Amino acid sequence: MYEYHRISSTTDFPTLIRSLLNHTSYNALADTIRKRFIELYGFDDFIVTDSGRHALYLALWNTDKTKSEVITPVFSCPIIPTVIKKAQKSPVYADIDTNSFSIDFQDVDRKITKQTAAVIVVHEFGNPVSMKGLKELRENYDGIIIEDAAIALGSAYFDGSPVGQVGDFTIFSGALGKPVSASSWGGIGSKKRKINKDIVKNELRSSAYSLITIIALLILKQRAIYSLFHRILSRKVTYDSTHFPEKIMLPSHLDNSLMLRNIENIEGVHLARYKRGKRIIDTFRRVGIQSIDRNSGQLPIYSRIPFVLPEKEQREKLIEVFRNHGIEVRRPYHSHLGYEKLTTFSNFRDIVDRVLVITVDDRIGSSFFEGLDNVMLEYENYVKQRP
Repeated sequence: MYEYHRISSTTDFPTLIRSLLNHTSYNALADTIRKRFIELYGFDDFIVTDSGRHALYLALWNTDKTKSEVITPVFSCPIIPTVIKKAQKSPVYADIDTNSFSIDFQDVDRKITKQTAAVIVVHEFGNPVSMKGLKELRENYDGIIIEDAAIALGSAYFDGSPVGQVGDFTIFSGALGKPVSASSWGGIGSKKRKINKDIVKNELRSSAYSLITIIALLILKQRAIYSLFHRILSRKVTYDSTHFPEKIMLPSHLDNSLMLRNIENIEGVHLARYKRGKRIIDTFRRVGIQSIDRNSGQLPIYSRIPFVLPEKEQREKLIEVFRNHGIEVRRPYHSHLGYEKLTTFSNFRDIVDRVLVITVDDRIGSSFFEGLDNVMLEYENYVKQRP
């Protein structure tokens, strides 16, 4: 088992200053990261971008231009269909696997046509998709498979193999708030392919701009300010978001410095969240609340862990109880609920109205679990009193 190393987040301003003063050239730093990812994942090619969405766009740029459709899970980040449309293709939705919240491979088989340019499989909440389903897809489909590991950097299957071993392209994100993060960072790796980089604009964001971005995001992440602006910000995350820069820029020197530093500590971060996540999941399961099925992979290492309540009507009550105890819990924003046509998917319809998400980070201590026990006690009493 890995030793737990507590890493500092991007709030570590001395590290930021040291990064700014570091005279290592940008190209040398980017090449170090490229080699690190090739070593970790066995990629044949890897490049860094300034975001996960641009990494996905670059992957789609490398698909067959004559084919117009891209299959993607119906339960995923709403930026995915935006990127697909930006790439001048049409999203085709596949249902989800209720054990993992990832794509249902049987539904994928039904959706593949001669116009399918790519299939995007998302390792949702950091939990790997079914390896069996992914390998069968590889055997039956000769087009492009894109593994979206934006929130699964470091995730591995039970046999120890990391995600990103089956797809033609695997994308990552290192934005602030991701398990391993800088202020703005993304990357794309490929297997048995060279990545066509023609659309990448070789422009670097300044380190000063990155530092300003980090400070702004840190202010926004303060609980009181976040709660004040959460509703407004949530409305901006829509199915057809227009927030997509025209140019694909590369991360700044500072972003790459932070990302490289955090990658080196990834195993410690994941182990810490694994332990906290396991304790939370076990607490929920004692009262009959379902979480991701551990048999489909490892426990999720992403900072947000999803749960499925037994009944739809219990969600708002549980949110209320959590908040009364000072614990933030919310509905996931990435379920495309604004579009009624998507509710025709049976698994999606069955799950999405009962899903809640709780955040796990390095600040969680013993008081959190004491509060969680009180939440569960109040919840159990509420369920018992219902007719």
